[in-house]
Amino acid sequence: LGRVFRDARKRRILLDNPMELVLTPKANRRTLEIPTPEESRLFLEATKSDSTLHALTSTLLNTGMRIGEALALTWRDVDFDKCEIRVRNTLVEKRGRLRDGESALRLHPPKTSAGRRVIIIPPSEVETLRSQRSRIGAVPHPDRPIFANERGGWLRQGNLLRRAWHPAWRRAGLSPRGFHSLRHAHASFLLSAGVG
Repeated sequence: LGRVFRDARKRRILLDNPMELVLTPKANRRTLEIPTPEESRLFLEATKSDSTLHALTSTLLNTGMRIGEALALTWRDVDFDKCEIRVRNTLVEKRGRLRDGESALRLHPPKTSAGRRVIIIPPSEVETLRSQRSRIGAVPHPDRPIFANERGGWLRQGNLLRRAWHPAWRRAGLSPRGFHSLRHAHASFLLSAGVG
């Protein structure tokens, strides 16, 4: 809106830009606590009691993926031989009223074309994902989520955060942090290693 009024003023359609008088509220942003390599190691160690949480944490630390992207991964997205993960979707939770039988969880493509990508993963991550697959028992259907709930369905971020994620941070003796902190941790590890 401000741009429209600025343009109108430049074209001398308006004498004044009324948007210049509008006071915009300051964003109340909390600072994101990025875990150090040692804190990341402690947190990863604290997740070992829950195999799915451990595999998810390892994947987030090794790839820098967003939580919605990681939760949307299916077995079809992993190429064990090439050490690759393909990011094709993100898991989104629909808010508000749902119709009968409608699921609150939906797969959506990433918002930008850059969001669709292939991530090379280290051999240790390949082994973590192989272990996750072997815990399921039979060879899972390629469209089943890698990080599934007890019934084999998609994990909800809110439930995961409350029931497993924050308690694991506390078990590690650290203050709880959000999922996105591991994305930043991954980036800082790459920068300190001279990548990028």
